Amino acid sequence: MQSKKNDNNGNNEQKQKLGDLVDHFPVKNQKIKRWFTGGLGVLTMIASILLLAIQLVIIWSAVRTHGRAIILSKLPMPLAICTIIFLIGVLLIIRLPIHWSDGITLYKNAMIMRSGIKKRLWLWQETKRLDTRLVDIKFASTTIATKLRIVLESEGNQRLVIRNRYHNMEALNNHIRTNILPILYQKEMQCLSQGGSISFHKNLVVFQNSLKINNNMLAWRQIEKIEVDKRYLKIYTKSNPNKPQFSTNVNKITNLDLLHYFAKNQSLVHA
Repeated sequence: MQSKKNDNNGNNEQKQKLGDLVDHFPVKNQKIKRWFTGGLGVLTMIASILLLAIQLVIIWSAVRTHGRAIILSKLPMPLAICTIIFLIGVLLIIRLPIHWSDGITLYKNAMIMRSGIKKRLWLWQETKRLDTRLVDIKFASTTIATKLRIVLESEGNQRLVIRNRYHNMEALNNHIRTNILPILYQKEMQCLSQGGSISFHKNLVVFQNSLKINNNMLAWRQIEKIEVDKRYLKIYTKSNPNKPQFSTNVNKITNLDLLHYFAKNQSLVHA
């Protein structure tokens, strides 16, 4: 009775920690994968049984012709092969419930990533870095696809990479950004107000009222706009609005989403 009460208390604490359920994003083609894995497992097991039955009939016919001594030379190999095939089918069936709920579940205060028996809890409040990366898939030097990858890092230096394997990645990314960026912004603003700085790139450091670009200090009021154009982050000044003062590939920027959010709050973002 006491154990049941402790379990209920633990569940209540977990619910309070997570907050209300927001959304769930399963892995892509989850239903197809379930049917394929289950069907393949059953077919593999049936095939192994039929194959063994056929081999037994063949061996029985040989026994009637050559005697029982032939069993030792004919049976072990087919039996071993059929056993291995059968076990593969069993493993596929076992895998089905283990990966049944694979996906990312979002809550008000956190998210949970499930992959098989592994479950990873990530609290929004503990995040210190958020980067959205676009990864090109190339074949013969030609880009054939672009995948989204989300990189998270906690205050304890734990890292979580969300790869492009979940349904509706764009919506998932938007949810994560909406939950994390205001928290990150408030943390960094507090740091800046105390005289700290944020390094987004070796040549781009942000202070409370200014930016350090290529060793040049510029006040925020001197910045015309910040934009992302063809995978490049560009910063323009009011003194030269047609030529970027700073330009680099977005994948070389650390905490790109925070920089974009920071600039947006300075009314400098031009999407």
